[in-house]
Amino acid sequence: MSLIRSYRSFLTRETVIQFLKVGASGGASTLLYFAVLNLLRFGIGWPSFWSVTGAWTLATAANYWLNRHWTFRLQDKGTPTETGAFYIVSLAAWALTVGIVQLSESTFGPLGPLGLNLTNLVVDGLLLVPKFVVYRRLVFDRSLQQNQAVVTDKAATGNDERCG
Repeated sequence: MSLIRSYRSFLTRETVIQFLKVGASGGASTLLYFAVLNLLRFGIGWPSFWSVTGAWTLATAANYWLNRHWTFRLQDKGTPTETGAFYIVSLAAWALTVGIVQLSESTFGPLGPLGLNLTNLVVDGLLLVPKFVVYRRLVFDRSLQQNQAVVTDKAATGNDERCG
């Protein structure tokens, strides 16, 4: 696929809706992340590293489920490769987040609730578009293609309820 065609594939109504859903899924997962992060860090007193890690683990599982079933409307179980790819992308985002939190704490001292939350929010915002592109092109691409083939086959044979 040419680079221009690849870029154009992101300018469709379906892709815009998917991007908005990735944002909403990310928003819901982010709220969960912040709730767990603050509970672990400031409620229980865990160190930042473990608070970020615990919150990330729970939020990533929720985000995977939301993106797979709601954003991209994939109802099959998925494959270990797909799930692994999702977690690898999320692990890279986690590493970046932890690194920036640690850098912030080494620069400014221990972060209070406002500093910790703002740092995480900025990192999350910066990662939204790159994560969407990777989810759509690498993580869920095979399932999306298979799903499209099934819809196309059903439409061609008249077995698609949406066609009638």
